[in-house]
Amino acid sequence: MKTTKFKWFFVISIILLTSLKMFPQESEETIRIKTQKFRATKDKIIFLSKTEIEKGDTRIIADHMELQLHNGEERFVKVTEGVYVELKEGTVTSQEMDYDLKTEKGVMRKNVKAVFHPKDSKDTVQVKCETLNVNLKDKIFYGKTDGGKVTIKKGNMFIQGKSFNYDSDKALLTVEGDVFVDDKDKNRKMWAQKIVMDINEDTIDAQDAQLEIVIETKE
Repeated sequence: MKTTKFKWFFVISIILLTSLKMFPQESEETIRIKTQKFRATKDKIIFLSKTEIEKGDTRIIADHMELQLHNGEERFVKVTEGVYVELKEGTVTSQEMDYDLKTEKGVMRKNVKAVFHPKDSKDTVQVKCETLNVNLKDKIFYGKTDGGKVTIKKGNMFIQGKSFNYDSDKALLTVEGDVFVDDKDKNRKMWAQKIVMDINEDTIDAQDAQLEIVIETKE
């Protein structure tokens, strides 16, 4: 009985602590998992201590999470008690997360906070919302807050809107729905239905907009 238990633990340890060669019918992918305590069942692995999942430039860290199997593949990550995600583009935290390791798509929910680092800009882009859809393969992030507004801070610029879309490869930030912009560096406020900001070029295109510009005068 002890020998069987030891063999089972050894097999799971190999799966978790070396590498998972996943999705063999396509190109091979390597997933590395670090953890101290887990429980394996026929359809999922339950991590009971701080766990780190790493794939490429992405690291998912949580104190408790599940890795659910689909057709024999360790594929779906589920977190309900807080998660920290480290990306090439920045970092994201939230209370909940559902993420597909194969498609690199997922949803983060509840008190989502994201910090993006555009490669050709000195300013970071800080976002707060309630739901964030992530597509790490295409480097696209879409967020919204039901019944409220997304808040975005870039340098000394403050932005609100019903939803946002950020293409990190192109450094394009799109905000839609009752958009408000307070640009303190340029003494300018704006109300619009949609804005598209090229962060690297420091330009803004706006639709259905009103501007309020403060001009300082000397006596």
